[in-house]
Amino acid sequence: MSLQISSKEAEVLLKQKNVLNEYVLEKYKLAGRISQTCVKYLVSLINNSYHLQKLKPYTAAELCILGDSYMKSALNDAYDLNVKEKGIAQPVTIDVNDVLEGYSPEVDGDNKNIFSSRDVVTCIN
Repeated sequence: MSLQISSKEAEVLLKQKNVLNEYVLEKYKLAGRISQTCVKYLVSLINNSYHLQKLKPYTAAELCILGDSYMKSALNDAYDLNVKEKGIAQPVTIDVNDVLEGYSPEVDGDNKNIFSSRDVVTCIN
């Protein structure tokens, strides 16, 4: 199966966009560090609000929003260059128990999912 793009677009995509040089590799490494730091931040929020009870329990939606805003602020501080494509490729998602891949509830939604003591929570960003 081939993509339906023009030869000019294919040339730009293959010759200019998909070049893996040292600069691009450093950007991937930085993105990985930001992502790992965000996971640690979310785990600390979950521990402080559920296990240690220092804070009120966050809902899944609040944790997703806090994770997204953390990554956005970290990315804004990372590169000040005039870059067109900058931002989060996929929002933070939280999987609870048997819910897999991509649960990122809306803050204004009716589902105020607060975790219970036996829930298995996985943070993905």
